[in-house]
Amino acid sequence: MPEAQLHRAATFLEIGLGVITVVALFFVTAPYGRHQRRGWGPEVGQRLGWVLMELPAVAVWAAIFALGEHRAETAPLAMLAIWQLHYVHRTFVFPFRIPAANKTTPLSIVGMAVVFNVLNAYVNARWVSHFGAYDVAWLSSPQFLGGLSLFLVGLVINIRSDYALLALRKSRGDGGYGVPRGGLFELVSCPNYFGELLEWIGWAILTWSLSGRRSRSTRPPTWCPGPSHTTAGIERSSPTTRPRGERSCHSCSDRSGTRRGARRSRGRRRVTPRRSDVAQW
Repeated sequence: MPEAQLHRAATFLEIGLGVITVVALFFVTAPYGRHQRRGWGPEVGQRLGWVLMELPAVAVWAAIFALGEHRAETAPLAMLAIWQLHYVHRTFVFPFRIPAANKTTPLSIVGMAVVFNVLNAYVNARWVSHFGAYDVAWLSSPQFLGGLSLFLVGLVINIRSDYALLALRKSRGDGGYGVPRGGLFELVSCPNYFGELLEWIGWAILTWSLSGRRSRSTRPPTWCPGPSHTTAGIERSSPTTRPRGERSCHSCSDRSGTRRGARRSRGRRRVTPRRSDVAQW
């Protein structure tokens, strides 16, 4: 099979895996983070597991990119830098900021993430540096400039929201979960996921390719169902009382910050969260 056909097949395989994943996660809560539980096989430290999961998105992506026919051209190099801007932080910075002492991650989850990221690296890097055709003029095209702007906005939202959540956990003293307040936390339940979604929509636009659109279609399925389980868990365990219809962070659904939710919550007594449970964005 010619590699161009193989690459296209790999792209559609990822899309198919995304559909399967989004369906499965509505029925099975992935055992990581606050949902960590026994029964998923051997485990490794959470920090090590995180680095191993994300490493292919940096190293394998760069290696495949280096094999491409267009690897030394300006536009593909710019796309390499954009991709690595996200994943270098996710792989080598963020894992060392999270409170991961005495926490573990199942090797099975790490393995599945590695497989996904290797496939993801091949589909995107091979397109950008080999099968795609991007001349210097592409860098001034509306697609590239618009997509890059959206990517950078999403990156800032993603990082700021992640660190707001980390600050909230540290402020509690027990490392537990609380109710974030302020900024985008008043508009959407989970601005860190929302920011990353914007990043990959931006990537899809700036690459203007099936491979890029694949990133947009398969990344969200790995987030959206799982966070809704987290929402339920926080609402059950949080010492803070909230009006009915309002969700705490870690859900991809809108909170009662939406107008409809706000209308439902009118007339109900609002209990102010404890200072230790609140983080400003």
